[in-house]
Amino acid sequence: MFSLDQIRKRVEFYAEGAETSELLRLIFPRTEMEKLRLLDNLTYLELVNLKKKDFMSMGFSIVTADKLEKMMLFFKRLRYSEARMEYIRSPEEAYHFFSFLDTRLVEEFWVCFLNTNGKVVKKKQLFIGCLNSTVVHPREVFREAVKLPCSSILVVHNHPSGSPVPSEEDIEITNRLKEGGRILGIECADHIIIGRNEYTSMKELGYL
Repeated sequence: MFSLDQIRKRVEFYAEGAETSELLRLIFPRTEMEKLRLLDNLTYLELVNLKKKDFMSMGFSIVTADKLEKMMLFFKRLRYSEARMEYIRSPEEAYHFFSFLDTRLVEEFWVCFLNTNGKVVKKKQLFIGCLNSTVVHPREVFREAVKLPCSSILVVHNHPSGSPVPSEEDIEITNRLKEGGRILGIECADHIIIGRNEYTSMKELGYL
């Protein structure tokens, strides 16, 4: 077991070779060291998807578990930052691309325009506030799509309540966008509903 000074030197001269627990020990109290070693054998995806309750079940204190959860969320956002992501080919990638919405206090409705390879051509916020099928009209959603070199659209909105469970209005909006896309020949690839650290894909639920 390395001392704190030895770990600092290892990280300073060979950061890439340091264990996850060693890096975290420079941030968290020594009392958490043994538990931090539990994280060494986890893959990136396993690690960043851990929640506060998962860390607490490993024996971490509430304070440390809360900090670790926030760190994992930061790492996920960094990994899927807009600067690095040019393609959206799955609901999970769409969620990470728009994960900034999970802390918004009001509903926002965004459209992402994609080409045939799933490359992001453009994204745009269309509506903000209380959303319903009257406000979110296919005409407004597809207006810009017909001007761009895109073959499909992806629509995303958030639920400030934190729950991504679709409402009846969400289902109606999805059905109208599906029909509008069929008429125009521009597919509505998915409708992602973002909650707090989780999401729902209307495509995965069978609505698209």
